[in-house]
Amino acid sequence: MELQCKVEVGAAARAKVFAFWTDGAKRGLWEDDLERLAIDGEIKAGASGVMKLRDKPEMRFTIIEALDGEIYSERYDLPFGTLIFAHGFSTEGGKSYITHGVKLEKSSITEEDLAFLNAVFADFPIAALRLKNLLEER
Repeated sequence: MELQCKVEVGAAARAKVFAFWTDGAKRGLWEDDLERLAIDGEIKAGASGVMKLRDKPEMRFTIIEALDGEIYSERYDLPFGTLIFAHGFSTEGGKSYITHGVKLEKSSITEEDLAFLNAVFADFPIAALRLKNLLEER
């Protein structure tokens, strides 16, 4: 199951967006519950890192995709399934968009799982709007 939001941005955002996905200090500007984001080594598929959110334990992750100006996604292997956070930049019909999504991978999704995913997703729309505003600052 996957939940995602998509926000229109100016085309110039493409040049800046990757740093806002991968740099802990910049990501903390739009993801307000982020306390720490650290990537071990080079930012590329297969690299690992750690994320700490307010009132949550640290979580290890693996980078799935990392293409500057296009996509950045992280995989978190949890006891009950795999959580994937995906960030993207796309152009459609002459307009540019950022996407911010979360996906839960497991063999069978329950109502409890959906409630968990909804709770994780709850602040995504406002976070995407914050990111849009940061990307469009002059």
